Amino acid sequence: MPTPFLAAQTGRDKKNVLIADWHVKRVRVMKDALLAKFKQHPTLLGALIETGDAVIVEHTKNDSYWGDNGDGTGENMLGRLLMEVRLELKELLAVPTIPLPPWESFPSLSPVDLFWRMGLGESYLSRWVKAFYDASSNEQESYVLRYPEPNDWTGFYDE
Repeated sequence: MPTPFLAAQTGRDKKNVLIADWHVKRVRVMKDALLAKFKQHPTLLGALIETGDAVIVEHTKNDSYWGDNGDGTGENMLGRLLMEVRLELKELLAVPTIPLPPWESFPSLSPVDLFWRMGLGESYLSRWVKAFYDASSNEQESYVLRYPEPNDWTGFYDE
């Protein structure tokens, strides 16, 4: 659906046939959606990580499955999934095997500066590229999440 509102409306329409075992599959779908959301939005990822080890509760009286039913008797599945996603992403972000990206190590230099074409800059980029591409795909994903490209470096991670 083009908007979340229309998706919710469509999902609540009893005329629509549900996917077989949707009551089981919906948890995986929601978790995948949450992972994608936080991986694509560093600001939201930071906010989730900043919750530390706090218990997350979807406090609403309108939902006893995704929320807590407003009185703590609900399953709080959204809160539980957010805590799972937070833990997975914390672990993913904790892999520091690659040197800092050039925009972190040399923040005052633009990507087109001659510095990168000779001497220290060229050596730095060569070491960085080797370390990045020698890393596992999980390490690379973690690194890109931790160090998103600034606008002037867009496309840096592309091969």
